[in-house]
Amino acid sequence: MNDFLNHYPKIKSYNNLTLVSFGSYYKCDLMIFLNKDLTILEGSNIVDELKKQLRTCCPKIKYINICVKPYLKKEQ
Repeated sequence: MNDFLNHYPKIKSYNNLTLVSFGSYYKCDLMIFLNKDLTILEGSNIVDELKKQLRTCCPKIKYINICVKPYLKKEQ
């Protein structure tokens, strides 16, 4: 799962990845960071695409909750 997310091109970063077993299926909670210049529609489309690919990659994940935050790079 981490390898999949690390190589997902539209995600700048992620954290709080949690997988919880629900019988024979899993629930996934995840926080992703996207480019701050994206529109809400673009961000929503990325989340929908990510959910679809996660379900294809890991069919045992039935419930997916993704929180989206803007990626803000700290100034040095």
